[in-house]
Amino acid sequence: MKLWRDQMSERQVGRVVSVDNFRVFIRLNDELTSTHKSGLHGIYEVARINSYLIIPVGSDRIVALITRVKMQEEPEFDKDKQSISLPSSSRYVTATMLGTIESVNNCDQFIQGVYNFPVLDNPVWYVTTEDLNKIFDYKENEDINYTNDFYLPIGKSPAFPDYDVKICPDQFFVKHAAILGNTGSGKSCTVASILHSLFSFKFQVKAENDSKEYKESYLQNAHFIIFDTNGEYKNAFVTEGDMFKRINAFHVGEIGLKVPYWFMNWDDFDYLFEPSAGTQAPILKRAIGLARNKDESSKANILNKVLDASLNEIINLAYGEEEWKFSAKKKDNNRNYDPNNEIVQLSKELNRYDDENLKKLSSLFSILGKNDLTLTEKAKSIEQIEGIYKEYKESIIAKQITNDKNIDLPTWFNYKELITKFIDAAIDEHEGSKTRISEYLSTLRLRLESFLSDSRIAEPLLLETQEDFSESLSKFL
Repeated sequence: MKLWRDQMSERQVGRVVSVDNFRVFIRLNDELTSTHKSGLHGIYEVARINSYLIIPVGSDRIVALITRVKMQEEPEFDKDKQSISLPSSSRYVTATMLGTIESVNNCDQFIQGVYNFPVLDNPVWYVTTEDLNKIFDYKENEDINYTNDFYLPIGKSPAFPDYDVKICPDQFFVKHAAILGNTGSGKSCTVASILHSLFSFKFQVKAENDSKEYKESYLQNAHFIIFDTNGEYKNAFVTEGDMFKRINAFHVGEIGLKVPYWFMNWDDFDYLFEPSAGTQAPILKRAIGLARNKDESSKANILNKVLDASLNEIINLAYGEEEWKFSAKKKDNNRNYDPNNEIVQLSKELNRYDDENLKKLSSLFSILGKNDLTLTEKAKSIEQIEGIYKEYKESIIAKQITNDKNIDLPTWFNYKELITKFIDAAIDEHEGSKTRISEYLSTLRLRLESFLSDSRIAEPLLLETQEDFSESLSKFL
């Protein structure tokens, strides 16, 4: 016991004078005049930036990284306070507490974090080779636990060049990580080096037939996706060699990379198109919903919301006591509303549906679009249209409820029709002055149209595609 106390006393290099939530401030012993101390088994660092110190707390040993060293002069007063002697210099160290070496099942191991903080006047020791072996998880002639151990080397420690800096892939790749540095400092090379090390490391895997034997095997079935915006990684992985055959990498360049706009959800559209929150965002969101609904409605063999709104409008405004009410109505400020033309077009659209009621409506609208009908004949046609339309709406209630889906679903729609047709339809549904709302939407329309002429956005997002991707995901892939 006395020998152990002497050894621990010999290891002491200072005492804790202040404790922060993650830092400690240490006053080094006065006899220490350099950055190293001579010990029983060699020379040990005690005051060098990026080296370690050990702070014993009970049976645990806190590992602290030195981040600052300073010297401070302190005057000395006599007991009678009548005189002041020349000041003496004291040396202080600031260290960040990183983790704890604790005993688990009679075996010391290093864990991240500090759970038992040091107290004031706590002794501080220099770090030994035994401590470093635990900190760097160095094992010799031992089986590696591939779930918990830090065994994959990614570089050398600048403070302790005899030790590899290692990671545990299972823990590293399930968390967020950042590799930071100035331009040209080697961030991309570090990423490539980590992946190369991972694929070149030989794992000890149990043999299939005999559980006592092990065989060497490389990493299998791991998938990595690198978004290489600067084109730096192609030569690092797509090349010749045994290791690169194991990696089996392939490169998708600017021509092959496609991220179709119809796979985007509302948050993506909101981020890309930047609609204002007051008017533009609600209208755009509704327009996207109407656009997606068109394709879904076709599959369900029911009218999409735009056609349904047009049909309602014609029924409500089709005839009056003396003349067509909508002969003077304008669809918007840019073009006159031609009732006959609108009716004929609606008739053609309705005829495309495989529904008995919609076929009847198509025939009636075809008749209604003729210019030689009397007011009585027009009124009779409208009366028939109203009856059949009511019957049709009652027959599709269940389908309509099922069809009103979330706008985040990856359903294909025509981007160009979104800019014109569906935004107009969303404005028509909105209460208030349609002219003023159209003015508010003008800047958004220009922004949407500008993406069509920008090849950097239009090509990878497939904005100009006219192909109907009804089976969106499977057909695209």
